Amino acid sequence: MSIVKRVTKNTLWLTIAEVACKGTGFVIALIVARYLGPENFGNYTTATSFVILFQVLADFGLRPLMVREVARSTKTAEKYLSNFITIKIFLSFITLAAIYVGLWIFKADSNLTILILLAALEMIFLSFSDLIRGLFQAFEKMKFETIVRTATKFLSFTLVVAVILLGLWTKSILAALAISAAFSMVLSLILAKKHFIKIKFAFDKTFLKNSLKQSMLFAVTNIFIAIYFKIDTVMLSKMRTAAEVGYYNTAYELVFAFMFIPGIFSAAVYPALSRYYNEDRQKLQELAAKFIKYYSVTAITLIIFLMLLGAPIIRFFYGAKYEPSILLFQQLTIVLIFVFINYLAGTFLNASNKQHVTTIAAGICAALNIGMNFLLIPQYGASGA
Repeated sequence: MSIVKRVTKNTLWLTIAEVACKGTGFVIALIVARYLGPENFGNYTTATSFVILFQVLADFGLRPLMVREVARSTKTAEKYLSNFITIKIFLSFITLAAIYVGLWIFKADSNLTILILLAALEMIFLSFSDLIRGLFQAFEKMKFETIVRTATKFLSFTLVVAVILLGLWTKSILAALAISAAFSMVLSLILAKKHFIKIKFAFDKTFLKNSLKQSMLFAVTNIFIAIYFKIDTVMLSKMRTAAEVGYYNTAYELVFAFMFIPGIFSAAVYPALSRYYNEDRQKLQELAAKFIKYYSVTAITLIIFLMLLGAPIIRFFYGAKYEPSILLFQQLTIVLIFVFINYLAGTFLNASNKQHVTTIAAGICAALNIGMNFLLIPQYGASGA
């Protein structure tokens, strides 16, 4: 199959997955936000955002490294996945310990502590699932990625709706999501064993040492990205009210739903770009330049559309009690142009073994975000974030 056909086919599968998952995820967020109200929804999003800041410890950049290397030589698949699953078990315990320390520093109350621990459990299960699904991406068999993600999201929807119909609250919602994440991990394992490789525990000390050195830059980059996207929610929760956090995250989740567009294509072309880096670097540069142009046009068009329809969108989906989210939504749409370009630039640099450039840029952005949050949130609240 030609490279164009492979990318087109994988893009189609990823589009199906993203549309189904983002659509279902949006409905889940909508139902939860309307059910909990601004204050409780603020606590819910504070818990999930807090955990995401620690997710990089569990992931440690292992998936993108495995995808890149296995895409170049599929014979290495069993070695990478078997060793990475083993080391991820240790990383998961380290992550949970770090979250516990973070809770002590954050001085969360007992209710928020339980919410954070439930969100942490969900994150650990999804981290294992994500690593295994990286195998599907490396082999350019995105239909399996689509199967796992779509099935998981629909299970999440079913369980969350059941929780709400039973009249239960935030803890039960997060517990339902943790169960769905466990299902995702198990289904990924089953598909990987059935269609790709034998999965076993392996501990090649030299191999893991070298791999962790290489994945370090991916990990550090992901730390900065997590800080950039989620630290504002955590800081807002300490400086302002839980209700204001709820308003902010209602707007944020709506904007974030559209970030699947650059994510789809970037994930589809990553294996191909990794190969072109070895085989035809001129072609690699030509493709990157062309895609940046397409991404820019798409982002600007989307921003204009969302700015004009921001008010009716918020009122229709969330109701009058989320009226303060309208201005926040319109402000956040501007970020999309930078997110679109960043997705492709990061994919191009990672495929070219230049993760350090991505890391430096992400670090600068994260530092600026923290500094500006300290300056702007006390005075402007959610708009400052």
